[in-house]
Parts: sequence; structure tokens; C-alpha cells
Amino acid sequence: MATPHRLLLTGFEPFGTRDTNPSQEVVSLLEKESFAGIELSTRILPVAYLPVTEWIRTQMMHFDEVIMLGVAWARQEICVERVAINLMDATRDDNNGFCPTDMPIYANAPTAYFSNAPIKQMAAAIRDLGHPCKISNSAGTFVCNAVYYAALHEIAIRQTCPDESGLPTQAVFIHLPSNDYIPVSSMAEAVKAALNVQICRTGD
Repeated sequence: MATPHRLLLTGFEPFGTRDTNPSQEVVSLLEKESFAGIELSTRILPVAYLPVTEWIRTQMMHFDEVIMLGVAWARQEICVERVAINLMDATRDDNNGFCPTDMPIYANAPTAYFSNAPIKQMAAAIRDLGHPCKISNSAGTFVCNAVYYAALHEIAIRQTCPDESGLPTQAVFIHLPSNDYIPVSSMAEAVKAALNVQICRTGD
């Protein structure tokens, strides 16, 4: 029997004065489903720079695929993020009261990383369902970008360090819009399509 691929799906808790977070709601819907060939784990992350970057760094070695979800309230479509940058630059506090300005996530680390996941296939699969979706070249500079960068940085370190075995993990961040633009049930359907791209890939 083939070993199931381990997939981590994350969302975020509500931020600031908001009572809900669409990414948390989508994770809640999908964690109730089963996916052939996939062992799905889920996690709701705090909207706080330092805890999430440290947590994701310690988890990457345990999963074959990582799909991270967050919300971009001003966007009207689902955005599959291509790149994460080494920058924390906030205009308001995170949920722990931290508000960095022009700070690197990691000192002496690369400026940016590109996703190693099949992002164009994911976006196409979402659009095939009739949901608005595009490839985005900016995950921002808030906590969403920070967790994405930390994940890709850990993958890069483990692939290049001679003391570590190569890590096959693929990671991608998907920004969801406000549920004023797309219902949560439709966003869950879209993320499921992205998960299915990974499932098909593991069967190659």
C-alpha cells in the first residue's frame, strides 16, 4: 500500500476587531472531508509574526505539501501567491501588539523566494470551477507573507545544507477575498480544487 502524502492546510484566526476570518472558516469546512491518497492535517495560526514563523519553520519537515491560507480583505478574487519577500513592514499591530517597520524576517537571508508548487495549475483548476482567481506577485508584508517566507526559507535551507537531507516539501500561499465577494462555501470549493492538483501530482 502506498504511503499517503502528508498535506498541511493552515488558516488564520480573526484579526484585530473582526469576529471571523474566511481562511479559518475554509479550513474548518475542508478538515471534515477526506481526500484519497492524502493525510490531511490542519492548523489555525495566530495573526502574529514571531509565533507563526517559528511554528511553520519547525513543521516543514513533517509534510510533503503545505498550503497556507489567509485573507486579503481588499481583493475581490482568489490569489495564488507566486513569491514571498524577506520583509516585515506593518501599518498596525499584529494580534500580539508587534508592529515592525522595514525589518527582515531573517537576517542575512535571501530577499525573496518563489513558490515551488504548481501554482499555475492550481489557479487554472480554480478558474475552471468558475471562481475568479489570478496569480499574484505580492503577498504583502504582513503576517501572511511572513509565514510564507518562513516556509520557503526552511525548504531552501534543507535542500542546500550538506548536513540535512533534501526536503521534497512544496509550499504555496493562497489569499482569499472577503466573503462579501465570494461565499465561504465557494472559497472552500476553490481550495479543494487546489488540493486536488496536489493529489493528482502525487499520483504521477
